[in-house]
Amino acid sequence: MSLVTIIGTGPKIGLATAKKFAEEGFDVAIAARNEERLYRFSEIIKQEYGVEITPLVLDVKDLAAKEVVAEVAPKTDLVIYNVFKGGKSDLNDYKSIKESLGVGVLGAINILEPFIKSMVNQEKGKIFFTGGDLSHIPNPKYASISIDKAALNNYAMMLSQEYKNKGLQVGMLTVYGKVGQDGIDPNVAATEFFKMYNSDLYCWIEKEIRP
Repeated sequence: MSLVTIIGTGPKIGLATAKKFAEEGFDVAIAARNEERLYRFSEIIKQEYGVEITPLVLDVKDLAAKEVVAEVAPKTDLVIYNVFKGGKSDLNDYKSIKESLGVGVLGAINILEPFIKSMVNQEKGKIFFTGGDLSHIPNPKYASISIDKAALNNYAMMLSQEYKNKGLQVGMLTVYGKVGQDGIDPNVAATEFFKMYNSDLYCWIEKEIRP
């Protein structure tokens, strides 16, 4: 059975995507820092869909987090990186910008290493990212997110370029606007991720969703 691993399984896009793939018959591994919420989500998914669910408690900034995913990485068909740090910050807010890059693009570089190695060795696999409109339309009132999402987008494209002949497909789902109440339905993002998974595009796929 196919396995999807979702890094950053919060109550919106992360959980909705885990449920969508479980509904489609995938086994699911979900990763996040909040242990109590992670195990609660695991029970919900297992009871609703009866698939194998693996909770992974980790912090993407921690170098040791790679050890946490070491067992699931070789089995994973698709990994979705859905981590970011929100909130307002200005262009001089060094601390917030550093924190956003740490959990965003730098966290991705850290935690995805075992998945990339395994997928390249097997010459197959998919890595998708949750992007944001601020990567294309930066806002100085949200400087940290704008900078991180732009960096993440560039990292994803370079990842695709680097491994385009190694069987690795990389994708970016850019979300325009907020998610949740009075915004984009998380289930719309989940469905789009599933469509991306089934796409026959060779190495790079980019989609967007808007309110």
